[in-house]
Amino acid sequence: MPNILASLETGKNSLISNQIGMETTGHNLANVHTKGFSRQRTEFGTMYPDDVQPGQIGKGVRVEKVRRIYDEYLENTLRRERTGLAEWSSIYDSQTLVEVALNEPSKFGMNNLTTEFFNSWQDLSEYPEDYGLRSLVKDAGQNYTESYNQLKLDLNHIRQSIDDKVVSRVGRINEILQDVTELNTRILSIEVAGKQANDLKDRRDNLTTELAEYIDIKITEDTNGMRVSFGNYLLLEGSFSNLFDTQVNAANNDLHDVTFGGGAINF
Repeated sequence: MPNILASLETGKNSLISNQIGMETTGHNLANVHTKGFSRQRTEFGTMYPDDVQPGQIGKGVRVEKVRRIYDEYLENTLRRERTGLAEWSSIYDSQTLVEVALNEPSKFGMNNLTTEFFNSWQDLSEYPEDYGLRSLVKDAGQNYTESYNQLKLDLNHIRQSIDDKVVSRVGRINEILQDVTELNTRILSIEVAGKQANDLKDRRDNLTTELAEYIDIKITEDTNGMRVSFGNYLLLEGSFSNLFDTQVNAANNDLHDVTFGGGAINF
């Protein structure tokens, strides 16, 4: 027979379940501006009933799961598009710097200076005894040489800046891989206990989305957690990760090669 204690227990379960629902809603509102946050939803279900005579009597409500509203297809699509955007943005930024260094089209660009240099020689060939034309040839040659040397310095500076960025990006990529590996371990331990690691998964997705801006990655998930690969290279799986490295290439003006597993990667 039902008793007053059972009724109190039903009321307690209802209060606890709805309190969890309110806390979940508050968590969603508090993180409305948090980058990469996935909205969460409290899913309710009935408590297991008591078997009594003449039939079962319900015991109220319980929280079955706090579900993360997440679309894997959309997330993977977004990640791929960010990879393409980052690639073309990098090319655009580098070519913009080169375009500024070339200073074309303008009267100070190499095209115009080269034309002036050879035109001065053409004029001098017609009047070789003219000291004024000789002076113009000298000035045109000096302008051409100074501009050429400055262009060479500018392009070398751009190349060195890009090389420094590569070394910096490799360091950041390794940080992300290590952080995702740690999150994999924490998420797996939480889910093995039958709980949901929603916020940790959001953090892991944020990191892999950033990683996709640096290299073209492929992501899958299995019982060991997230698996990340780059072409034929396995970057991480579960609690195990492989890291990139950089190595100075003396045959290429001491610029850095990106290496993986001891071998240079040809991008």
